[in-house]
Amino acid sequence: MSIILSGFIFIIEGLLFGNIIGNLILGLIISILLAGKSLFVHEKDIYDDFMGDDLDNAKINLSKIVSRKVDEYDESAITRGAIESLSENLAMDMLLHYFGYLRAYPGNFHI
Repeated sequence: MSIILSGFIFIIEGLLFGNIIGNLILGLIISILLAGKSLFVHEKDIYDDFMGDDLDNAKINLSKIVSRKVDEYDESAITRGAIESLSENLAMDMLLHYFGYLRAYPGNFHI
């Protein structure tokens, strides 16, 4: 099994590294993954603040990912804001761009 896996990794490495197309594909994959990591880090910070009963810090961390005033939010409003932000950003920023890149493969352009 490990021989098959190492062979697969060798083939992928040969296709992606060392050429312009492979570097573009890697750049797209990395940008999508970094955006997701940043979003989940902010969401986890809000969760950690809730677990520590620190609503003021939770509001500060929520204000980093939403464009609303969060000064007077209570626990349920902070939770709602975090969930809304996660779902919107996941759908719009990560998945939509990923499928947009897939749709733009060569030969898919119609006049």
